[in-house]
Amino acid sequence: LRQVAAALPEDCRSSIIIIGSLAAGYHYFRDDPESLVQTKDVDCMLSPHIKAVPVGKAVAESLFKAQWRLREDAAWGEPGSASTPPENLPLVRLHPPGRSEWFIELMVSPPSAAERNTELRTDPANPTKQYVRLETEQGHFSLCSFSYLSLVEEQPILTEFGIAIARPEMMALSNMLHHPFIGTET
Repeated sequence: LRQVAAALPEDCRSSIIIIGSLAAGYHYFRDDPESLVQTKDVDCMLSPHIKAVPVGKAVAESLFKAQWRLREDAAWGEPGSASTPPENLPLVRLHPPGRSEWFIELMVSPPSAAERNTELRTDPANPTKQYVRLETEQGHFSLCSFSYLSLVEEQPILTEFGIAIARPEMMALSNMLHHPFIGTET
């Protein structure tokens, strides 16, 4: 988390809530120097949804100006265009300058009923996953969202590094509601 916060431009830190394994690991192991959580992807939620697209654009532009670069990917390594449907656009997955062992992925919380609009596209293969277009100077991207992800916005914890993490109990609740049944998937 220290590395992520140090790599992020200061103007981006207040717009991001770190979620997922890095947030949980920091919460539970921050005082134990022997414990370590390693991850290659750092899930960063832009919040609240109603401001996520303009905030996402500002954060993405700031990262590109700070020399962050797209994660290399044969299928998703280039931005799309205005004619590319949101579900076919690459997600904002960026490596910090000079590093390739980890990357951030920008995400959004799902919209409330009052915020829903025609720009939001649901993934036909996964109805709990939604996409919204993010237009930047570099091209078009998507920000993805999952059902119940808005729960992780509830009272995030500000760390000593100037970046917030989601509360583990809210991440667990979001995950349990998103996956109400135990299936065969490993």
